[in-house]
Amino acid sequence: MEAQSVYQSVITSLFNLIKDEKLRTNVLFDLDLRKKVIANINNLLALEIDYQASFKDEKYSAAFAKAVVNITKEKIKFEKPDQKAIIDCYADYSDMITFCLNLYGISKETLSNTSIEITTKEISLNSKVSEEMKKKYGETTSNSETKKTIDGKEIEIVGATSDKPNFNGDYNKSFNQKGFNQMGEGFPLPPLNDQKFFPFKTKLKNAYWFKVALASFYSFSGLTYLILVILLNTNSFNLPKSASSIANSTFSKLYGENVETLSLAKSLLFGISYSQNISFYLLAFNFLLLFYISYIMIKPPATYKEQFWIPWLNIFFAGVFIFVNLITLYLGNVISVIAGNVSYFDNFAAAIKNTAAKNNISGISDEDIRRVYDELIAPNLKDNELKAITALLWLNFIILMLSIVYIVVLVILNPKYDREKILYANQEYQKLMSEMMQGRTYEMDRSIYEPEINVQEFINKKNERKNKNKEDNEKDN
Repeated sequence: MEAQSVYQSVITSLFNLIKDEKLRTNVLFDLDLRKKVIANINNLLALEIDYQASFKDEKYSAAFAKAVVNITKEKIKFEKPDQKAIIDCYADYSDMITFCLNLYGISKETLSNTSIEITTKEISLNSKVSEEMKKKYGETTSNSETKKTIDGKEIEIVGATSDKPNFNGDYNKSFNQKGFNQMGEGFPLPPLNDQKFFPFKTKLKNAYWFKVALASFYSFSGLTYLILVILLNTNSFNLPKSASSIANSTFSKLYGENVETLSLAKSLLFGISYSQNISFYLLAFNFLLLFYISYIMIKPPATYKEQFWIPWLNIFFAGVFIFVNLITLYLGNVISVIAGNVSYFDNFAAAIKNTAAKNNISGISDEDIRRVYDELIAPNLKDNELKAITALLWLNFIILMLSIVYIVVLVILNPKYDREKILYANQEYQKLMSEMMQGRTYEMDRSIYEPEINVQEFINKKNERKNKNKEDNEKDN
């Protein structure tokens, strides 16, 4: 069960609940219904913080909390339940749906209706209970301040004349972001979504140049890999069955009834056993991935934290590409060949014998294999081309080894998540949300955030770059 779908179900039901005048009024009078509504709002807070759930990139727990406060005219404590499982959130949602059906005759289809767009403005517009609604659906309450209890907890009545609870209106000034005092204009971001929060233990200085170096290793190994695959898999050696060295020898057993010519890639001469299965579609995909990752690595950082941290996904993709490169080119005995320890003929003979064994063919003599090689393969070997392939294989192999070492260094140097700092920041955020939902002020510990001036400087430079690129594009057009 996904947090996102449960989140959408809960906000849809709460939205339709407060739009229904009968149910909205009974949130004021029916303490059992109110308790279930509050539980679901608390669950929204848990889904937002613990599971990063949202609906159309917005979070609605605060909007519904304010609506309930406006409906009841009470200071109600909303707080995130600890370690609330997604399935338990769904159980509370189902319980509220069943309660509304059994007690008020409101069907699940009505509460699940998605025909009306959910917005914080619509929630705010449906957060009032008129005197007419009270007379029609419930009992009239006094305007004087009274006390009620839910589950033994004392709830203070704000007063019927108070249309809006006293949410913190100073948060904008102190935290330099959209506040909570104007519902519908957003509320403080969770720390992990806030640029000012740096969730790592250390900072990697010059992270951008580390990324450029990784992109360089990545690109050079990719280019040499592409050239090698093309050289090793084009201009193959053709062995016609009609050739004298084949027609009258045991070598002809390799040919089926309808096979007149065997085509052998040069990669077999180098002992590269996997390259004959290389798909050029796979090759094209790898290089699209190569150029995409290289672009991601060398582009300017998109967020403040990327100035001091390399996204692990970039390192992972670089590692995957290097792994593919290694298994496709060096899975056989290619190192022995380019080092001069194994001859081209040895690899040719081994490939022929392996093919015969796979097809249950026996009786092919070493003399016939040597004769075919001397008459059909050796005369077509181009010394310059073989030397070029050997040099590229060495170059590619050295780059791959350096890349592996560099990736290991990056894994060690790249900042690791500071779990304690993240936990503390989330606790601070939960306190903030809880206090704000009760109409009180709470100042988060500013030490968990980066200096405002540093973050703003980064944002200004980013905007300048963006504007410059826009102007350059307009000039080109």
